[in-house]
Amino acid sequence: MPTWMPDEVYDAWIPSRVSPEGVQGHSVQIGADGYVTFWRVVGVEKTSIGHILFTLRASSLLGVLPDLELPIADQAGNVVEADSVRATLDALVDVFHRQQATPTVDAARESARVLLAAWVGSEAFGLDLKDVITKLPEKAEMTRWAASIINRLHPRGKSAEVEHRAARGIALRSLEDADGGVGVELVGLLMREIGWAAR
Repeated sequence: MPTWMPDEVYDAWIPSRVSPEGVQGHSVQIGADGYVTFWRVVGVEKTSIGHILFTLRASSLLGVLPDLELPIADQAGNVVEADSVRATLDALVDVFHRQQATPTVDAARESARVLLAAWVGSEAFGLDLKDVITKLPEKAEMTRWAASIINRLHPRGKSAEVEHRAARGIALRSLEDADGGVGVELVGLLMREIGWAAR
């Protein structure tokens, strides 16, 4: 039986050259010749026998959200720096995989705010989501509706808001896991509506 030999040789990573903190958060490419995936180092630890163990997370949005189409541009066509947008989407995916409704809805609201503020432009920077919604173009009805639903889900996870509304005779249903999924799906819808979803 023939022996398989790798056609590439790699130098082993030497921990003394780079601290674990210097590795965490960096991207790693696995594969070659068009068969490549990109991963982010999310954990570094030393095992009991002295080996370095890396925990990797796929850099794609793992099917939870559409991949971000690059480059991205605001509604006026100006190129938008994608780092903060990508970071907020990554945070949303991370929280979603923990399957907790309130943090997922919170992260969906923050993602919606970051996406829409960047898409609207400088007049929306620093505004809360409810205020960003008022800056959306009149013709962007679907975008406004999706963002409004995300915004309205948010208070349901806040006990003070639930109590405040109950005192006014308004009963808010508690968040459920499915509500977190709705928030994530609506962020995906926003990405498609503003043209930032990869096809």
